[in-house]
Amino acid sequence: ITQKTKIGLNDNGHNQFVELAHEFPADISNHEANLISKYIYDFYQNIEAMNVLTHTEVIIGEDKDVYLVEGHFRPGGDAITKLILSSYELDVFDLFFRSFLEPQEVKKKIATRKLLYRSAIKYFIPKQTGKVDNIFLKFELDDKLLKNLDAIYINYLNNMNNLAGEDKELIPVLASFDRELGAVLVRVKNGTDPMTLIDSIFKKIQINFTNKKYSGDFF
Repeated sequence: ITQKTKIGLNDNGHNQFVELAHEFPADISNHEANLISKYIYDFYQNIEAMNVLTHTEVIIGEDKDVYLVEGHFRPGGDAITKLILSSYELDVFDLFFRSFLEPQEVKKKIATRKLLYRSAIKYFIPKQTGKVDNIFLKFELDDKLLKNLDAIYINYLNNMNNLAGEDKELIPVLASFDRELGAVLVRVKNGTDPMTLIDSIFKKIQINFTNKKYSGDFF
């Protein structure tokens, strides 16, 4: 179960419903996790969904009950499968296709899985907009964070040169997948908060806009 964060209300023209970050596993109680798991299991059993990848979103209401937002016959988007791979070192797609050939082996692998890392992904969405002159990424993290860090994945750096220059303009995020700068995905040893690490990384980023400087003020 992943937990997502949205941009939320803002004065910068960004769509408040755009997803900003995901954390895995979700920071919820065992009781809440069991409620969600049972709800989703019953939902797909009732519609007789068999041998299919699913993606489901739910909300836990103030009454602590579970409410369905949406359900699809597809894997999770927004790098959710990467978060699972990062945390469990299990490939969702590999398990799915192997389940047709070795169903009992796959069931055993899932039942005996162990959480190795906590993972999170957060998209670079600056509050300010305008034409980009250049971008600096300086990951000089302090030792306290580094000793708890297992891996950092920056999934867009090889395209960084294409993102800078006067022909590149950051506009308010108006659609769910209009997140131009990419994202950072981290995994940390259990017990450490991955979002704390990501926020530390974001503070080391400087974006220079044409005729004005700007550093670290992200959603």
